[in-house]
Amino acid sequence: MQPCAGCLNVYASIIFRKNRGNDLYKNRDYTAAIGAYTKAIDLEPSAPLLYTNRAAAYLMTHQFKEVIADCDKAIQLDRACSKAYLRKASALKSLGRLDEALVVLNAGYDTDPKNAAVVQERQAIIAVNNRLAELEGYIANGSYANALILIDTLSRDLGTQNKGINLKKVECLLKMKRVEEAFNMTNTLVSIP
Repeated sequence: MQPCAGCLNVYASIIFRKNRGNDLYKNRDYTAAIGAYTKAIDLEPSAPLLYTNRAAAYLMTHQFKEVIADCDKAIQLDRACSKAYLRKASALKSLGRLDEALVVLNAGYDTDPKNAAVVQERQAIIAVNNRLAELEGYIANGSYANALILIDTLSRDLGTQNKGINLKKVECLLKMKRVEEAFNMTNTLVSIP
């Protein structure tokens, strides 16, 4: 039995749009990649790969709520979709919601305990949680210079858009009487969504 010509055209259109999205993503045109993946999803809303691809582009544009929504949809469609767990955890981590990210990674681990990326990201989240506890200790002890060094490491781990870490940096700068730097940092914080 031959598939209908219309079905082949739709399938070809989905593949074209997915591949177009992949090319745009590789060229760092994330907004256009989101559009291409969205058009492919409109044609085939039951393909988890399309949602995880779009989630990757959303992640690059710091649209974390959209990443979470796409990953939730991908997991709903395929509980074993490890990319969805990883990308959702990454978005949650960027939002400073580390406990939730760890829960997501644990669910990903439960579905595929041999997935090295999930195991590695779980360990990274645990390490970040440990560094956050260390940061609180430095601040409580008035060791602001050490706190600032650790904040730089945490900014690399959590992203420069993390408001919580940036607020800790402002706090340390103010305690160290580095008012101008704190003021400049505060101005930067206003632009973070």
